[in-house]
Amino acid sequence: MEKKNINAIVLAGGSSSRMGQDKAMLNYRGKTFLNQLCDMLKPLVDNIIISSNNPLHEVPGCKRIGDVENDAGPLMGIYSGLAHSDSKYHLVISCDSPLLSSEFMSYLITSHHASLNLTLVKEGDQLYPLIAVYDTRCSHFIKKYLDSGKRRVLGVLEELKVQTIDLPEQFRFQVRNFNSPEDLKYLEKHV
Repeated sequence: MEKKNINAIVLAGGSSSRMGQDKAMLNYRGKTFLNQLCDMLKPLVDNIIISSNNPLHEVPGCKRIGDVENDAGPLMGIYSGLAHSDSKYHLVISCDSPLLSSEFMSYLITSHHASLNLTLVKEGDQLYPLIAVYDTRCSHFIKKYLDSGKRRVLGVLEELKVQTIDLPEQFRFQVRNFNSPEDLKYLEKHV
């Protein structure tokens, strides 16, 4: 897959209730989580769409869009990003995973096959649908699923042609997301 065929959708619109502060604006290596991820993504994709209703989540060179419907979770963020994109493929990541690298994202992008709707990594039984490549065709299925009142990201996978790939050992630490103050203590001590 070539760079010109893929946009990134960064999910930054969560409530951050467990963290007690806006996760996208947390500092990591002198930058916010959001800025860190956008800088990492820029060489890999054509455009970056930030899915968030918060005007503080503006990043130069990126397009921030609000959700089609408020308070409907990350699946609505994915759908909203797909609705505002002109690309066939979309690298979807959550802003609470600041350890993601360009090497890992390149691996995920090149692992995606055009015949599939979605490619995501797994570790044992754990699936990571918020670190994945979504084909634009997912939009129809996600909208239908959301319209039925359902919100679970994993639930919509049953409607899609999904490829799961085992998470390579060298990238395992990168899928950790940071949702609480305790998680931040790990980040400060171990990274």
